[in-house]
Amino acid sequence: NNIHIRKMPKEKLSWEYLKENGMLDDEMIEYLKDRIMAGYGFLISGRGGSGKSTLLNNMLDLIPFNQSILVSQESDELYSNEHPQIQFEHTMTVRKNDVITDFSLEDELRLGLLQDIDNFVIGEIKGGEALHVFTTAMSTGARFFGTIHSNDARSSVTRLAQCARYVSDYPMETLEEMLTCMPFVLIHMSHFSIDEIVEIDGWDDMDKRLRFQTVYVKEA
Repeated sequence: NNIHIRKMPKEKLSWEYLKENGMLDDEMIEYLKDRIMAGYGFLISGRGGSGKSTLLNNMLDLIPFNQSILVSQESDELYSNEHPQIQFEHTMTVRKNDVITDFSLEDELRLGLLQDIDNFVIGEIKGGEALHVFTTAMSTGARFFGTIHSNDARSSVTRLAQCARYVSDYPMETLEEMLTCMPFVLIHMSHFSIDEIVEIDGWDDMDKRLRFQTVYVKEA
């Protein structure tokens, strides 16, 4: 038997600590601040333990304080002691009179759309909750932040579309083209370090695929 324990620090790791430990540098931090202020969405990819949640957790505090945020997650990995407008929701199972009801990430996001939310954050995308990134949250003008498992930055959007197809019949091409409705940054990580930063740069009608612009690639 295996026991998997994920421990999140009660206080966030500082940007200085992340720099000293090789996750990113000053130029990347300024880039993140600039893109967050400019309204970009973010999808952070990588394997488990690559630093995705740690980076996203720090990025939450960079979102302007006059914008509302809804964080949907399965565990308490994302938090903020600074931002005044963050609402946290968690998956849960409720038992009442022998009736068991599960409240999923999809349920939380759907209910969140009834509120005036400027930023939707999904702790880890694994299933049909991805559909809300494409068809609902982004179409309302809200911004999206989230993490997902993938092998590199570009394939993270393919993985996102595959998750959305668990609960929809949208073609992959249609889902990927939807991502061009707002500015979007893809970050790929491994071993507690940013390996790649890519921006979605529109849709190629001839080849029916997304265009990308590389911002940063870690030297081998």
